Amino acid sequence: MDCTLETLSPVLRRIEAVFSASEVDAALREQGAEHQKSGCRKGHPSAVLPKTHLNDLTAARVAGSLADQAAAWAVSGGKIVPVGRFAFYGGMPCAGKPFHFTLTVEVLPELVLPEDLSSLKAEWPEQDRDENALADFVERVRRHHAILEEQPDRPCGKGDTVFIDVRGSEGKNVPGMEAENFPLELSEPEEGIMALVWGLRAGEEREGEIACPPEYPDPALRGSNVRLRIRVRKICRRILPEIDESFAVKNGFSSLNALKQFMFEKAMEERLVSLRAQMKRKLLDALLDGMEFPVPEILIRRSMRGRRQEADRFLREGGLSEEERKAALARMEQECRRQAEQEARAAALLLALARRERLSVPEAELNRRVRAMAGETGRNPQKLREILEQTGAIRELEENILVDEAWELLFRCAEKKHGGMSHERA
Repeated sequence: MDCTLETLSPVLRRIEAVFSASEVDAALREQGAEHQKSGCRKGHPSAVLPKTHLNDLTAARVAGSLADQAAAWAVSGGKIVPVGRFAFYGGMPCAGKPFHFTLTVEVLPELVLPEDLSSLKAEWPEQDRDENALADFVERVRRHHAILEEQPDRPCGKGDTVFIDVRGSEGKNVPGMEAENFPLELSEPEEGIMALVWGLRAGEEREGEIACPPEYPDPALRGSNVRLRIRVRKICRRILPEIDESFAVKNGFSSLNALKQFMFEKAMEERLVSLRAQMKRKLLDALLDGMEFPVPEILIRRSMRGRRQEADRFLREGGLSEEERKAALARMEQECRRQAEQEARAAALLLALARRERLSVPEAELNRRVRAMAGETGRNPQKLREILEQTGAIRELEENILVDEAWELLFRCAEKKHGGMSHERA
């Protein structure tokens, strides 16, 4: 095997590989033996493959095997740190002839990371007291178990839950702002939909303009006014249960004290998860601050893919036609790209950290994610894993896990200050 490695850009490499005729013949013999071993049936021996006319499957397997060897050569000794799959350019091998092909692959850029992760510092976000977090959790439990009691004929007002239909006026679609039988809890008659609904009775309608919020997915509509027609279907009052002994027993707890202990533990768990997520984001932002580096396009495309799917689902639910969806997605493309580039920068940095710290992919976590994917698609987990490995898609899953592992490492090692007075290491 004769291989050369060429730098096409800071994040792109090309490998030129040439295998001699003897190396090709050895690979063909090995694959031919495997073909006969796996292809024979009792009473039906496999036909011997002609030397110069291999079947497509055998040729593809040989090409794949030789490409794997060239890729392993490029990765060995830390020559490159690939991101995503190797792209193959070449024909199929023939017996008695040398085989030349080209591989290209995106790689991590060279990044200067802090030698000592404990030198990173971040303050815990400002937080509510424990009793406030618990009170919020208890209120959510009560609301979850509340009963909606339909109200007699009267105007709706503060504290009511109204079920409304929302449509664009004059037959114009406004994706994401249209709904049928949508429950809306009224707090104050502020601007927006609440102001349009306030004071209506069941069966009544009202039309008016509201402003699209700054975070609205379609940038063309952000901050602009859209005209909507609101119809109230019914008006209800939310009756909240008391958290008492009977409520606890009814929901499977041995006593009210057992329920209170459960709610306290869940509230503190949620609070810690939220604080950790905010802290991790701060640490990552601190690392990225001032760093300029090229990002592999594959990482941007991955993020873009998810954002496009989310945007398309949002527009479909809004009732837009295919032509309208395409136009809206085109307007959203630049914004999606900007956000995807930010996510890709973070992923590249965390992958570089994972490599430096020699983090590995836990097999149990990989299996768990494959099972989750299989459950979502209704496939057999073992068969799905085989497909992911054959297509190389398993690499993306492994890299996602490494990103999460690096993020956790960053959080564990960094110094975390509390109000500028004390700190702890997780």
